[in-house]
Amino acid sequence: MYSCTSPRLKKAGFSGLAQGAKISYEIVTDRAGKESAGNLRIG
Repeated sequence: MYSCTSPRLKKAGFSGLAQGAKISYEIVTDRAGKESAGNLRIG
């Protein structure tokens, strides 16, 4: 198990990842126009 260092993963409720775990995400744009990963899913 790996600890999550990404604030987005922690905010999504993920506290750790198994080796080889696959993460899917969408690129989202915030109100200021900054793009980041959103709608995170494991599997």
